[in-house]
Amino acid sequence: MLPVQYSDGDPQKAMDKTIDMIQANPDLAGIYGTNEGSTLVVANAIDSQNLKGKVKVIGFDSTEAIIHFLNTGVIQGFVVQDAYQIGYQGIKTLNAALSGQTVAKEIDIPVKFVSAQNINTPEIDKLLHPFGKK
Repeated sequence: MLPVQYSDGDPQKAMDKTIDMIQANPDLAGIYGTNEGSTLVVANAIDSQNLKGKVKVIGFDSTEAIIHFLNTGVIQGFVVQDAYQIGYQGIKTLNAALSGQTVAKEIDIPVKFVSAQNINTPEIDKLLHPFGKK
């Protein structure tokens, strides 16, 4: 297990750190990208270093580019949030609070893991494209 690497939201810094980490650890088994930006950077680094399938990548959040990296085998999966439920539960809770009702301090909205095995299921497609595909 290697230390967490911080890039301060700077894609070039993230790319440099990722490549440095890969080169310094030839037996590196995998990398986790904690958000959309870091997932894209890690995927691009793995792709540019010709390490597809050798270094496993799990990411967080989804974009069409992340979906592409999954479909091409550069990443093995990613965690996706249910944006609809986040918005729905937020407005529902706000309405309850404004009506004087007691509201929960925390609302658990489960995430889903997306992989090559489930990306084409209706449940996952709805999370990835809540308003339909363009």
